[in-house]
Amino acid sequence: MNFTAKFVRVMAYSELMPFVEGSAYFDARTRLKIAADLKYRMREWQPAIADAEQALLTSPNDFHMLAIVAMSYGYLGQDQQAHTYAKRLLTSSPPSWGMVKLICAALGVFYVAVGRKREIFFGGLRRCDAEAEADRSARTWAADLVKTQA
Repeated sequence: MNFTAKFVRVMAYSELMPFVEGSAYFDARTRLKIAADLKYRMREWQPAIADAEQALLTSPNDFHMLAIVAMSYGYLGQDQQAHTYAKRLLTSSPPSWGMVKLICAALGVFYVAVGRKREIFFGGLRRCDAEAEADRSARTWAADLVKTQA
């Protein structure tokens, strides 16, 4: 997952969707990944699956896209499809959040320096930690699913 997709994942809000879908700032693959993430967060399971599966055509080992597809199928009760993607998820590597956390911290320091609330600084760092925890939870969920269906 590239830096831009990870950064938008940290700052994900449904209000970003129109900007992302119509933006020339992101390449098609990044737009798909961001759209899949936002649709997943909005619990739009089928559209999230469609976008994530499309993104997986060019990035077949993308941890977050695999997690979105596996867990969305799980929410839909489609255990066989969830199992297929859960196995793939277990062989992929979760993204590193270090650089995104560093950028969020730098932006936070800037905001504090210009008199903005410190919450912006700490909020970005907490969101990075929450995303890293979500990745760990997705891996645990996938491992449990694969084990129970073995």
